[in-house]
Amino acid sequence: MPTPILVGLLIVIILLGASVACSLGSGGQEQAAETSADGENADPPRFPRWDVEGRDWPGRESSRFVEINGINWHYQVYGDGPVLLLVHGTAAASHSWHPLIAELAEHFTVINLDLPGHGFTSRPDAERFVMTEMAADLGDLLDHIGYQPELVVGHSAGAALLARMVVDGHISPQALISINGSFIRRQGPIGRFFAPVGRWIFESDRAANFFAGRVEDQQTVADALERMGTNLDERQVELYTRLVRTPGHIGSALRMMARWQLYELEPHLSKLDLPVVLVAGEEDGLVDPDEAVDVANRMPRASVIRLDGLGHFAHEEDPARTLEIIFNIADAKLQESFAR
Repeated sequence: MPTPILVGLLIVIILLGASVACSLGSGGQEQAAETSADGENADPPRFPRWDVEGRDWPGRESSRFVEINGINWHYQVYGDGPVLLLVHGTAAASHSWHPLIAELAEHFTVINLDLPGHGFTSRPDAERFVMTEMAADLGDLLDHIGYQPELVVGHSAGAALLARMVVDGHISPQALISINGSFIRRQGPIGRFFAPVGRWIFESDRAANFFAGRVEDQQTVADALERMGTNLDERQVELYTRLVRTPGHIGSALRMMARWQLYELEPHLSKLDLPVVLVAGEEDGLVDPDEAVDVANRMPRASVIRLDGLGHFAHEEDPARTLEIIFNIADAKLQESFAR
């Protein structure tokens, strides 16, 4: 599912149509970056570099790397207590949760990570971007590092991924909290556009180079976020800008969108027999907040919390309100679990 950042950039392709495909240039994944006359790289780096884009990454001191099934995962561990897993959405990374981490770590063992191909986790083969495969890979990571989450929180596509993990038996949390989760197929022009075009262009490295090259500065990213009802502080916008200017990160997000099979998840929503809390930002310009009600009606134990004045990245816009929801759910469900 696309994030506001990519939707803002997607407008370029929608407006230019097929002419964009002809303007992407030539060269594949291994093509070297062109060099300008002053010796600087004319193209942005292919993948985020830990010593450059990650030089002052939020929570860097808690970062760990491990290779499992050919994926070199970047993940972070904080605090002590019941295990809480955080999963970001498409085109984001572990920094998305940083405004909440300090307080969460006072009560939980917090696992925060970059999904495959995002941030500083390496990009796997294309077929691993299918939701069921990504769910299995994330389950293998948790098994390897020895953490089984008792509470899970996902944003946008991350919420759907967590639901898939529950359905497939990779995790058995006490509750799932969705922040503007994307669980059902998009309707309208964006949904219709992605279906036929996705495999034609969005899995191409040329498309990734094109998108990354269109991000001129932080204002480009801030404007795209604002169109989706979200206003973030300068630090968060700067971190997103670092990522979306790297073709590897953007290419992974595009590939994930092209292969994200929500139609396969939808029939299984009724099998999510655990408390699911669907948090919906009233100003979300990407996932219609009314959709949360539809999704809740498909689940046996779901409830909806609507947040006025917040957009798609509600947890970053207002960490305090998000933390209150998480703590309230945790107090109810984890205490109930421990009492058994």
